[in-house]
Amino acid sequence: MFIYMWKLTNSLPVRGKRAVRFWTAATLPLIINVIIVVLFIEKLYYVEGKITNYSMGIPVYTCYIMAAPMHDIGKISILDSILKKPGKLDDEEFAIMKTHAAKGGEIIEKTFGHIGEDSYEKMAYKVARYHHEKCNGKGYPEGKAGEDIPLCARIMSVADVFDAVSAKRCYRDAMPISKCYEIIEEGRGRDFDPRIVHTFLDIKDRIEEVYREKYDEEMHTN
Repeated sequence: MFIYMWKLTNSLPVRGKRAVRFWTAATLPLIINVIIVVLFIEKLYYVEGKITNYSMGIPVYTCYIMAAPMHDIGKISILDSILKKPGKLDDEEFAIMKTHAAKGGEIIEKTFGHIGEDSYEKMAYKVARYHHEKCNGKGYPEGKAGEDIPLCARIMSVADVFDAVSAKRCYRDAMPISKCYEIIEEGRGRDFDPRIVHTFLDIKDRIEEVYREKYDEEMHTN
């Protein structure tokens, strides 16, 4: 997976310290997001067989896992003054922040041709561009709704929101884990695919175990 990240970073139109800062600062959240996606796919693919209903095969399973770390690649195009603002974004700043989804898709389109993995490129594009779409059609950048949103992006959406609310940010502390689950539950059918939420809540014990292990490890290494 990280070989692909290295290849992408070295082929980005925006290179150097900014790309390196993005990967370095995001390392732990990326790991957590990928692990959550792995748990999702394991549950959907092997236990419930839902992904096979979308004609997904083992190579696509692998693409899900490799594409997950690319969901926020568009943020390298956003100014640090917005990304790291220690407070709520104003309307203008939030409008700029929202462009990261579309820009992420553009970056992948322009750079992944050099990697030579067409199926991975398509998956990474969908994850980056559509992970902020909402089940009710009120997301961005295109306002897609329901199953018009690619399955990989619907999965990433839940994993990304859970990671965002459960981790400490520059503008707030991490929320209690119980509140994080409430946020996902409240978004069922509005923000998130109800089936994805059901699967997510069904594996909550394993997700909590991952969080405990990874954040304990991070604390001991700092």
